[in-house]
Amino acid sequence: MSNLTEELLRRVYILNIEVAEDLKRRLPVYNTVKEINNFFHMLLAQYTKDTFLYRSTLNAELTAEAWLQSFCKNIVPLMATLGLPSYTVVKPVPMYECESSNVQVC
Repeated sequence: MSNLTEELLRRVYILNIEVAEDLKRRLPVYNTVKEINNFFHMLLAQYTKDTFLYRSTLNAELTAEAWLQSFCKNIVPLMATLGLPSYTVVKPVPMYECESSNVQVC
């Protein structure tokens, strides 16, 4: 696989050309599952609809092939229905909120 981004776009083109074109404009080149997984977690966090269940299907511990299959099965239909979220200046809420980040050190 030349890079993960290229392979993802190839597969999404087969499923939905409009989603693929939108992703092509926004998606940087990624070579690892962890990088592309983080990108899509942040992208999905920008939807006004609750996407927690969709985000939980994105697992950085999967192989590239398994991750791509899961993405195409679970995430592409969501994006086809809702479109990609518009660009926003609002910082997306992380999937897991770290409690220790709110603790002040004296």
